[in-house]
Amino acid sequence: MNVRLLVLALLAEQPRHGYEIRKWLVDSHAEKWAEVKPYSVHHALTQLAKEGLAALDRVEPTARRDRSVYAITDDGREELRRLTRKLWGQLPNAYPASVYLLLTFVDVLPPAEVRSLAESLAHALRAQLADWEAGQAAKAPLPPLWQAMFDNGRAHLRADLELVEAVLSAESLSPPPTR
Repeated sequence: MNVRLLVLALLAEQPRHGYEIRKWLVDSHAEKWAEVKPYSVHHALTQLAKEGLAALDRVEPTARRDRSVYAITDDGREELRRLTRKLWGQLPNAYPASVYLLLTFVDVLPPAEVRSLAESLAHALRAQLADWEAGQAAKAPLPPLWQAMFDNGRAHLRADLELVEAVLSAESLSPPPTR
């Protein structure tokens, strides 16, 4: 659903070709914050066109290959509104599911290996948090809504790091009790 919503929203701004959308996804790091993979764009555009939610606006010739530029249709605008309403109705996933899964079955690996892997994960989380901080410091102030999203992402990274650090400080690495 995210790729459909994102592509339709970008087409609602202006007609675009797939490479332009893909570049926007890469430049904005949408794979991290929207869980949309750049390589999914062309398939999404094809599917949206088949469903009548996007239509070919024009073909732009280039030296390598022609680029099909798509525009959103009226049905596409309605689908964009429907998807947006649906997404507003979903609770955000605030759980680091992969870490919770690992901790539930922590006894699969020897404790020393778990500790080493947890240290690597903590190091990676610290590096990612530092990258976020450096990126924010280097940029112009963000609009308030974007700043709130950035702050939320940073808080989730800090919470994930805190959880991994708790694992590292635990006396034993045994799985949580089952009910």
